[in-house]
Amino acid sequence: MNNVLIVCGHPDLHSSVANRTVLEEARRLVAGAVVDPVADLYPDGAIDVAAEQEKLMQADIVVLQYPLYWYGMPSVLQRWLEAVFQHGFSHGRTGDKLRGKKLVASFTMAAPESQCEAQGFAPDQLVDTQKRIARYAGMQWAGFVATGGIFHLPGGDDATLEQAKALGSDHAARLARLVEAL
Repeated sequence: MNNVLIVCGHPDLHSSVANRTVLEEARRLVAGAVVDPVADLYPDGAIDVAAEQEKLMQADIVVLQYPLYWYGMPSVLQRWLEAVFQHGFSHGRTGDKLRGKKLVASFTMAAPESQCEAQGFAPDQLVDTQKRIARYAGMQWAGFVATGGIFHLPGGDDATLEQAKALGSDHAARLARLVEAL
């Protein structure tokens, strides 16, 4: 059994139907998964680097879970990466602590995948940065799960709420299958 750390980079998880559903379902479907809700743990942005590095060292598989913002991860997740993936820990001459661990990207998009294609790119192009992070840290890139067209505003109609929940559940099931195959 692999130890799975799901690092949640949603800046306001409590208002997110989709990402909250993904995490709840992933926690249920992936045995022993640990969910690390960065924005909730560090609302002031002062990340406990030692604690986060310890979580990473205990993991075999690291999942970055986030909503896509402007073709990338939200700033809270970027800030976490910048603080935690330090020279001497994740990279550099002595930075081998993540070597061999698997990295998975898992993200939701408000825009449907067809809109991405209409703009001239595919979802797999949105994980180039994560692939580079994995390579630089000596991790193994293990793939990604993406779901487009998943959007619900608080107070919105019941149909979009149910659709966001259903898409979030499906996303979590695909993520669990990917993680279990590793």
